[in-house]
Amino acid sequence: MNGRSPVEWFMDRYRIKRDRRSGIVNDPNGWFENPEDLITAFRRIVHLSAETVRIVNTLPNPIPDL
Repeated sequence: MNGRSPVEWFMDRYRIKRDRRSGIVNDPNGWFENPEDLITAFRRIVHLSAETVRIVNTLPNPIPDL
């Protein structure tokens, strides 16, 4: 994802941020009814990353240029 791993992307998107101009706080923890859902989302990203690496490693080598 734009040169970052999914885990890096997730951590960047789901951190608490304060807008400099407005002072509005963006707290992703408030997006989830159950606080454990944030951990579940993180576990899914880690699982997706591991499965992607596994699948990519099983792909055949590209066809060489003729």
